Amino acid sequence: MDLKRRSGIILHPTALPSPYGAGDFGPGARRFIDFLAASGMSLWQVLPLQHSAFDSPYDCVSSCAGHPLMISVEDLLEKKLLRRKPAVPRFPAGKLLFRRAISFKNKILKEAFQNFIPGAFFDAFCLQNAPWLDDYCDFMTLAGKYRLPWTKWPLWARMRKDKQMAEMREKNRGDILRHKFVQYVFFSQWNDLRLYARKKGIKIIGDMPMFVSRNSADVWARKELFLLKKNGKPEFISGVPPDYFSKNGQVWGNPVYDWKAMKKNSFTWWKRRLGLAFEMFDFVRIDHFRGFYSYWKIPAGNKTAKKGKWTRVPGLELFAEIKKTFQKAPVIAEDLGYIPKPVKKFRLKLGFPGMKILQFAFSFGDKNQFLPSNYEKNCVVYTGTHDNDTLIGWYSSSSPYCRRIIRKHLGEITNINTQMMELAMRSKAVFALFPMQDILELGSKARFNTPGTWRGNWAWRMEEIPFGKARGIKKLCRLARRR
Repeated sequence: MDLKRRSGIILHPTALPSPYGAGDFGPGARRFIDFLAASGMSLWQVLPLQHSAFDSPYDCVSSCAGHPLMISVEDLLEKKLLRRKPAVPRFPAGKLLFRRAISFKNKILKEAFQNFIPGAFFDAFCLQNAPWLDDYCDFMTLAGKYRLPWTKWPLWARMRKDKQMAEMREKNRGDILRHKFVQYVFFSQWNDLRLYARKKGIKIIGDMPMFVSRNSADVWARKELFLLKKNGKPEFISGVPPDYFSKNGQVWGNPVYDWKAMKKNSFTWWKRRLGLAFEMFDFVRIDHFRGFYSYWKIPAGNKTAKKGKWTRVPGLELFAEIKKTFQKAPVIAEDLGYIPKPVKKFRLKLGFPGMKILQFAFSFGDKNQFLPSNYEKNCVVYTGTHDNDTLIGWYSSSSPYCRRIIRKHLGEITNINTQMMELAMRSKAVFALFPMQDILELGSKARFNTPGTWRGNWAWRMEEIPFGKARGIKKLCRLARRR
């Protein structure tokens, strides 16, 4: 794993500037890569790029399929898949309206499909990705027909009866081909963007949720790999136990894996999922990484997480297989929250860097693990993540006690963004990463996500790329000996 001292920015592609309602893989993404290079940085971290049913990028209908929202209209025009520039609805500046944006993009993609002539590259893509692509296209076709969770589809569709599924595929050949086309375009554009980033010296960090959505192609097509009831609904669900911050714990609701079945199948599903991620990204951050050591198993139907129990996972065996198959595992382990010593030893044995959040550093005294003076080298420091408030929002809402500790480490506060960036940059962490909102010095209104809330998340968008800030960032990188 290439662990040189680097720095970079967290920015989901949908938050890039674009006239089409959502950022995408087109000119805005290339200009952002130019900005990173001009700033002396070499990392771009994105949130999951998979197809999600709603606005949260962590609630995906497939563990592999890409989100159509991120396909570039300009690149479709350049490839002659659109014959003329489309009429664009008026989208608000600085904000993603998910339903409006995806409705517009789907309309554009249907038009592009009409102009598409399949060829050898398309055929090769479909063949190479058939293990997940065929199931995803079947799932999306049936989801479009019934407009219900798959557990409420007719019995033959729920259970994937061979005869009826063959008839469905024959009747819906056009729709299935269109879904394959959309994925072909998504991955073609992403690969072009990766190549552009590589030429500019920029490496990309992907993001992978530990669990998958219950209403996903993965659960529908591979029921034997999940702990489900006969009707397809989860027997157990994911979450985390009660703690100091949450007396009831958290119930996430994802179906949990049948790890015995996974192991019996030589972890083929995980090899496919991680293998695709290693192709798409230079590094992969895995959310809730401790779930590869043990996970909180809650009986389905519980409103709280109190009745769950920790259940062990063959994580060492899984990653031994992964490293054997790919000769690499460029993983960043999200290890936030309560992490007991055996879980930390598990991560250290695998050699994966963990995460440090600088906003968490200013409490519990000088032994706080998030203080840079307590870092091990093999870690990644963030001033905050997509789940944190912006630095300005965080500092303005901090208690007087917390502010005193902050001043103890930073001195008199003149610019909280610059001072926190300097602290992260100078630390021994191998990577230092910053949300784009903090580069722009924005307040709480620009926060990307507030966990436990359902309104107003994932909507912030950058209106223009701040090339004027590149020189100052480059100086910070040089002083900290980062790139």
